[in-house]
Amino acid sequence: MFTKTRILAASLLAGAAVVAGTFLTAHAEEGKGPNHDAESKGKANAKTQAMADYATACQLADYGHRNKDPMALISAARILKAVTTTAMEGKPEEKKTGDGGQEKKDASKTAPLTADSCLDAAAKMAGEDEALMSLIETVRAEKARGSDVGPQRGEWRLNGRCYQDSVVTFIGGERAEVAIDGDDDTDLDLFIYDQNGNLIISDTRAGDAAGVYWTPRWTGPFRIRVVNLGTVWNHYVIAHN
Repeated sequence: MFTKTRILAASLLAGAAVVAGTFLTAHAEEGKGPNHDAESKGKANAKTQAMADYATACQLADYGHRNKDPMALISAARILKAVTTTAMEGKPEEKKTGDGGQEKKDASKTAPLTADSCLDAAAKMAGEDEALMSLIETVRAEKARGSDVGPQRGEWRLNGRCYQDSVVTFIGGERAEVAIDGDDDTDLDLFIYDQNGNLIISDTRAGDAAGVYWTPRWTGPFRIRVVNLGTVWNHYVIAHN
């Protein structure tokens, strides 16, 4: 069933990529190929470092939830306290990839990725371990110490068998990064298209935490696509530099 769903989504995405070739045609770059410099790691700055830290927190939190590891969640919380985020502009456009999703029987797993949500999950895993509980409370009491420069962050609900598109402009020659983290109920995939409809990079690993980075050849808009392969909705957060 999972394989058939992934094949269906891939087929639909391939068709969507053709249509995407006409998106933002007024700004399209002719004859330059994909807006991706595969030989460059991109210029780093405070914002790209903050985004890299946020992506690390996503990975640690995902590992902690999957493996019932409270220390991984505590580490994720500490990183999140050191990263300041601002709200993403606009709301993503949602479209169906199949017959639409279903409602969840248990809608309690909707906590987004925050320092507090990581610590709450760690506390449940710690049980009566006094040392872990003491560490959790110590981290919880720490003040946020994020810098003024950080990634933009959005928080959205994506229905089952649907995808959402956001358009973001990234700077040529600078490292571009995008990360997502869901509520653990479905598999989410992440795709990046340039303004000419070229698929630049994707993360289709199992699970609902994903992250990608690349270096644009020139400054231009990119389409960020998040695909929900599950049958129920997923409450996820997305961040980009």
